[in-house]
Amino acid sequence: MRNSSLNHISSAAWLATLVLGLGLGFGLGAGASVLAAEDVAARVVGVTPDGQVTLALPVGAVVAVGDPVRIGAEISGVGKVDIATPWRIEAVSDTEARALPEGTPAAMPQAGYLATIATEMAQGPVASEIEAETPAGDLAADSASEDPSEMFAVALRSAQAGSGPDMLGLAFMYLDGWGTPPDPAEAWRWAEAALAAGERDAHGVLGQMLLEGTAPVADPAGAARHLFEAFEDGSQEMASHAATLIVMLGPEAPPAFAEEVQRILGDIGVYEGPVDGDFGPETLEAIEMLRMERFGSP
Repeated sequence: MRNSSLNHISSAAWLATLVLGLGLGFGLGAGASVLAAEDVAARVVGVTPDGQVTLALPVGAVVAVGDPVRIGAEISGVGKVDIATPWRIEAVSDTEARALPEGTPAAMPQAGYLATIATEMAQGPVASEIEAETPAGDLAADSASEDPSEMFAVALRSAQAGSGPDMLGLAFMYLDGWGTPPDPAEAWRWAEAALAAGERDAHGVLGQMLLEGTAPVADPAGAARHLFEAFEDGSQEMASHAATLIVMLGPEAPPAFAEEVQRILGDIGVYEGPVDGDFGPETLEAIEMLRMERFGSP
């Protein structure tokens, strides 16, 4: 376990600078509600190890090969936080698009992340159907991915049958209102079930809900413990997401959250400052040290 301390951040611009300075690969986006008229809001439904993403497109969306894409996570009270690396559309169909990163991704996206496609920059013809050029199974395997409500129904059946990954998927869907009305209580229930089934990324969902105040209980210290578990033992995508949440939302969280972060960093041996509930430079340095251990690059 590890320990830390950080200064309060008063502006969104400073938050963006701070996160980029830590090298987490994210920058503060405009938020999902401020899209340009020509932009298309899509959602990540598949990610390959090299960062190629499959995007579920809204009905009637007009997207072309070459359109630039920004991908990020929506964080309550902050808005859409984009990964610094841009993606670009490589192929499209009526319901999905495939995009490649322009270089090595600064952070890996995960299913459920938001994507903003800037269609006003598109020139040239739409690509041939993805289905004509991609072997079956390379994209979202189930046709339910074309319809969020069908996708939810499939995940629900699988989760009820004992599938841990689908339990975790349901938690994200209930939390974000993807294919079903938002229901924090159900999100929490399925995240706990996923964790019991061995899905370590569920720590990230539980920690996020506790930190954002959408959990059925109030436990700021528990939020820190869950997020550090996700950072240490979760997938690379969830570890990156957990680190981003700690840095961006921690300064506005109750002091008990910062105190627990500091205790954890101290137990790990990367922080020797006071456990005073104040996010300061020493804490940021400790978090950066851990991030470099986890991801191996600044």
